[in-house]
Amino acid sequence: MIGQKIAVKITKKYNDEVEFSTGKLYLDVTWSPEEHVTICGSVVALPRGKWCKNTRGQFLKQELQTGDLVYFNYLTVQEDNLVFGEKDIYLVDLEECFCFLRGGSLTAISNHVLIEPIMIEEMVGSIYIGVPTRSEEEGNLRFIGTPISGEDDLGLVNGDTVRFHERNAFLNTIEGKDYYVMKQDDILGKILNGGNL
Repeated sequence: MIGQKIAVKITKKYNDEVEFSTGKLYLDVTWSPEEHVTICGSVVALPRGKWCKNTRGQFLKQELQTGDLVYFNYLTVQEDNLVFGEKDIYLVDLEECFCFLRGGSLTAISNHVLIEPIMIEEMVGSIYIGVPTRSEEEGNLRFIGTPISGEDDLGLVNGDTVRFHERNAFLNTIEGKDYYVMKQDDILGKILNGGNL
């Protein structure tokens, strides 16, 4: 492959079925198709070398192997990215890949982090009011990728509670769990005991 492009093979373009114990429900994906588009596929071709230059001229570590299940940006599965002559293989930039699954283990890549949202419960005294809501500014760090070449490690570890700007709260379902996916430099800070950054 050339530059930072990888090739991924998908099984279907949209996740248009929901399975129940009694059968399947088929979804109409023409309504909000971006919510149903496939965001994962098997790696079939990789760029050469251990580091790839992204669109801003920075170097990302290339950690993928052929056969890995990789998760990527929802805009990947578009006609413009379809490999000529193929019906199910798409090109995607390494910087648009969030994480991969290999041997049952999930790993964040390309300077990305996966953050598990924190649920906020409103209380008056000892009584909970309303339904818990998902915080769009705080979460628990679950996976952190290799930083861009030349950038310092953030010093964060799995389980740290972090704060980020709400504009970076992009929720993705990865291996059945919801995570906010963002770049490492989108993290504003680590929340210490007592709520300070």
